[in-house]
Amino acid sequence: MKKYKLYTHSEKAFTAMRDAVAEADSSIYWESYTFTNDLVLTHDFFSLFIKKATLGVKVVLILDGLGSYGIEKASLALLKKAGVEVYFFGSWWRRTHRKLLIIDEKKAFLGGVNIGEAYRKWLDLHLETSESALLPVMIHSFAKSYAMCGGRDQSVLAERNTRRTLRQTKLKFYEHWPVFGKLRLRELYEERIESAKRSITIVSPYFSPHKWLTKALLSAVGRGVVVSIIFPARTDPKVADIPNYYNADLLSSCGIDFYAQDQMNHAKALLVDDKEGMIGSQNIDALSFDFNQEAGVFFSKKDMVLDLKKIITRWKKESTPFKEIKWQKRWYYPFIAFLVKIFQPIL
Repeated sequence: MKKYKLYTHSEKAFTAMRDAVAEADSSIYWESYTFTNDLVLTHDFFSLFIKKATLGVKVVLILDGLGSYGIEKASLALLKKAGVEVYFFGSWWRRTHRKLLIIDEKKAFLGGVNIGEAYRKWLDLHLETSESALLPVMIHSFAKSYAMCGGRDQSVLAERNTRRTLRQTKLKFYEHWPVFGKLRLRELYEERIESAKRSITIVSPYFSPHKWLTKALLSAVGRGVVVSIIFPARTDPKVADIPNYYNADLLSSCGIDFYAQDQMNHAKALLVDDKEGMIGSQNIDALSFDFNQEAGVFFSKKDMVLDLKKIITRWKKESTPFKEIKWQKRWYYPFIAFLVKIFQPIL
């Protein structure tokens, strides 16, 4: 029996997480970049949090101060009155972009899905897992965020002081903590791209790569590796379309294949040689690699890799090769792409 499931639509992930929250017996730990309470008619998480807290379930929410700024004060007051712990993370230069939900310390969800009506119809990629090897490491990671936000519950804080080692080589939880100077994402991408022998596929809604990443991808192309990038043809926010298309135009002439998907796709994934995969919260931009806290799972388990490959193959078929798109580059696009990179940390 599989101990995981992949969701490719935000709404389906919402439903799975809502059902998991409804079944929680002891604890609900949730860290999210964007969390709004406008899903009352379909996925009323806030009412569930209140109900569970009043029944004695420990409910802790860590929300990004910018990404979740739209939550009404009245809703927050109701949560806190019921006993829900709510913390807001970050400053202009540091954000938590992680999407991590842990239920009863037995089941977890993570990936790219934000919570809100605006995202309900998006394509995305979210992992549900009950792997016993992963859960302790995820709990430890959540406890670190909890401590950073000022959490005081000793039962949660104790988890960060317990050394957690994930010994399973085919399944690894990875953390990216720029606030601690631990830039794990660059290391992961460089290692995997340099080891690739046949193919590399990256899925990202925002593609504004650093020079080191561009260099690594072009080096792979030079070795005969097929490099593919899947991104949405129309991105949210729309301003991201310009750097996406500008970079696709620039790098497609160097041998990298780009595919533009008609539907908004917010997924973040990496597939190497159809043998290794990665799913997480990171975008291919300066925000994720230099400033945001991120998290995800790297895996070489055959069944997970095969499932990811099937998803990516389907998305490619649903996309239009960039070379077939009639895109007219304006003289000011390089300037706008440059400004986006400069101002990403405060956008």
